Amino acid sequence: MKGQSIIEIIIVFGIAFLLLAGLVTGVTLSIKNVQFARNKSQAVKYAQEGLEIARSLRDQDWTSFTAKTGILCLNKAGSWSSGSCVKNIDNFFTRSVDFKWNVTFDQAEVTVIVSWTEGNLTHQSQLVSYLTKWR
Repeated sequence: MKGQSIIEIIIVFGIAFLLLAGLVTGVTLSIKNVQFARNKSQAVKYAQEGLEIARSLRDQDWTSFTAKTGILCLNKAGSWSSGSCVKNIDNFFTRSVDFKWNVTFDQAEVTVIVSWTEGNLTHQSQLVSYLTKWR
């Protein structure tokens, strides 16, 4: 009878350990998913903001807008720069804007890419719009 009690206690502890390990794994995964969703949402917001800044430039000064070509960096303050875009928003997100011109239709394909790194993975959010001289 004494041997059965020890085996029962070991089984109970084993089941409790498995339940606890499953609970900890579930909570950890949930926290990671919440963090990813928060970062994804923020990246989409920054990408939309980048398109709005490009639209605003187009509306204010078509000549300055048409001077934008290739990939440019757009920081949080709305300043454009060329070169390597490295964590130019909150030291976490990187926002770049790619201007590809179609001179036949006098329009630009504007692609805003916001990227961030979590662990060993780099994620990105990308929005594309076609802007023309409409005034």
